Amino acid sequence: MADSQESADAYEYQKAHLSDNKKAEIIAPTVIFLAIAYTAVFLRYKSRRIARITLKADDWCIGLALITTTCFIIVYYLGIKYGMGRHEILITDPKAWVIIIVSTQVLYSISICTIKLSILFLYDRIFGTPKPMFRHILRAMGGFVIAYGVAGTLGTILQCVPLSDLWKPPSNGPPVCIDFGTLVITMGVLNIVTDITILGLPIPLAASAYMENSSKMQPHPSDQPIHRSLSSPQKLKITAATSQARQSRRHAQDTPEHHGQPSSVSSSGPASLWG
Repeated sequence: MADSQESADAYEYQKAHLSDNKKAEIIAPTVIFLAIAYTAVFLRYKSRRIARITLKADDWCIGLALITTTCFIIVYYLGIKYGMGRHEILITDPKAWVIIIVSTQVLYSISICTIKLSILFLYDRIFGTPKPMFRHILRAMGGFVIAYGVAGTLGTILQCVPLSDLWKPPSNGPPVCIDFGTLVITMGVLNIVTDITILGLPIPLAASAYMENSSKMQPHPSDQPIHRSLSSPQKLKITAATSQARQSRRHAQDTPEHHGQPSSVSSSGPASLWG
């Protein structure tokens, strides 16, 4: 009963706001960010060419991600023709609408998967060779990303069997469909968790490399002045010996021998050492 009332309220709201249109809000951000993506990938490939570096797996994956993202946006724009950005009561072709929505969901899933794989391949290229254990972690994470990406794609395509039940309910009973809302929430949570995990993977390695570089920048104890490497008692002894030597020198200068008479102080004595 409550669901029927909510549906009736939603219908009345949509009927009263038929002029609502989100077309501009769909087009503007997608154009801006797609242009940024193309610029970034172009500069990436350009830098590889200038440096004469062969394209690796991370470069190919990000290129594939750019292609699938472009296809996603093109199909998304086609949806504007069939009611994208407008209220659902204005949809006139349910079949085309469902096909467009399912297509965008599949392309989105593939794009996200390839972007994450590109990042993992990049990590492997930077850190994987000297860190075999880290490479195993990257492979495990990559396998998990592929697994949940495939699961999300299949769940989208097979959310109803047959898929036509989404736009043409069967006459012999209720449609056979999964709880697609739960699938969307689950995939969203996994997407966020893998994002955070992937971004955090290289932090320990980067921190370790920073600490190693910092330790190399520190001077070796043997390169430091002697007084910095001595303990406090040793410093006191040296200070006392220095003071005593200075006093002996002054005393020698005040004696008659200093004024032309033979001196018993050897040239190797304290006076010559500190003079």
